Amino acid sequence: MPVPLRLSRSRRSLTATALAASALSVGVLLSAAGVSTAAEAPRRDYVQVYANNVENLKTIDANCPGDWHDLVFAMKRTDPAPDIFLVQQISNRAELTLLVSTMEAKLNRKYTGRIANPEPPEQPARCDGEKKQQTTAIIFDTDRFNVLQADTWFADRDGADGCVNTGQSRAEALRLKLHDTLADKDITVASTHWPTNNSGGHPCAAENAREASEKVAGWGGDLMIWGGDANITAGNPGDWKAWYQQTNGDLGGSVGFRDVMYDHCGKVTAPRGECLGNNWTIGGSNRIDYLWAKKPNGLPATTAVHTVTFEEAGQADAFYTGSDNPANYSDHRAVRARIHY
Repeated sequence: MPVPLRLSRSRRSLTATALAASALSVGVLLSAAGVSTAAEAPRRDYVQVYANNVENLKTIDANCPGDWHDLVFAMKRTDPAPDIFLVQQISNRAELTLLVSTMEAKLNRKYTGRIANPEPPEQPARCDGEKKQQTTAIIFDTDRFNVLQADTWFADRDGADGCVNTGQSRAEALRLKLHDTLADKDITVASTHWPTNNSGGHPCAAENAREASEKVAGWGGDLMIWGGDANITAGNPGDWKAWYQQTNGDLGGSVGFRDVMYDHCGKVTAPRGECLGNNWTIGGSNRIDYLWAKKPNGLPATTAVHTVTFEEAGQADAFYTGSDNPANYSDHRAVRARIHY
């Protein structure tokens, strides 16, 4: 079932034909069985995952300007392109369709997406209403993955009697169970966005981490992956916050998920705390966006872990188009990793 599109103010508008051809459906999504070529064979061993709060696809002429195409160009310049993209703060199904069709056109891969709420209720928002609709989504390669299960849940906020579900549409998480036709394995993935401290999120961080971990582990699979915008930092080596300590299996946390950036920073020459600080995701100092993974029998290997800087994304845009607007692709820097079976 094709979905309607709103007009984009992006400087790189897509034709109506291209958009219609890549329209999404919230119904059953099918893909052909994967046949591995020699080039694809190494990819069977891992999935390339990105996570980013896209801030409603910031455009150059917006009240809160940005250049969201930069991130797609950065994906194009990196091999391989995303197998899975965990997205936070997308406006609605029409905006998701625009993002998916742009990725298809630039990355030469077949993608589709699922969204937590195709038309979230409007809410008061900064940037003169540009962010009035917000929800989460998951984009994935349809030549590689079939959907087996899908559902959503709401993150918690602090209430009069403890943690309760928030009413914020942007905090509705999306969970998918996928069959990887290339590797012939199943994975569960989720995109999450927790309330800010001003919205009562911080006192419930441990509960939100526990719930997300249980939701993803509950459906099982050969890999279990979740990530997104937590709106809270992890703390520092020797002084980790409780929510992070309980989640991080490398720290002995009972939940037993691997923070891909923590794992990466343990492999570099810089002290781990310095490396984690260099991999901030918002504000030039705060790491509040995470990518977590586990296997049924422990922690998976992770490679090519990277925070996509605004500078490199702009340089990728200039590489392919000859110029780049200095605006950043989002307020948040994206995290990517190869997560191995």
